[in-house]
Amino acid sequence: MENNSIFQHLDSPTRFLYWTMDAVLIFLIPFLIGFFSGHVLIGTISSFVAFRFYRKVTSKFSSGFLQRFFYWHLPQISSKHLKSTPPSWIREYLG
Repeated sequence: MENNSIFQHLDSPTRFLYWTMDAVLIFLIPFLIGFFSGHVLIGTISSFVAFRFYRKVTSKFSSGFLQRFFYWHLPQISSKHLKSTPPSWIREYLG
């Protein structure tokens, strides 16, 4: 019998230190906006608030909940950037 190894972390999300990349971006974007606008304290506080809100949402719902929420409720923004995905307002396809 052959010894085969089974990978357990093949589909795990990309991480930066301890956090996933989406959590890092949610923390980093408000901080950088505050830093470049000259309001470091406001940027830091808003990044902590956004990160805390994100952690509460992901603990209550699944980790991809915000992606799906923004896809369905902001179709005009997501359709510009995501060319390979169909628009969210189309319910049936013919052919």
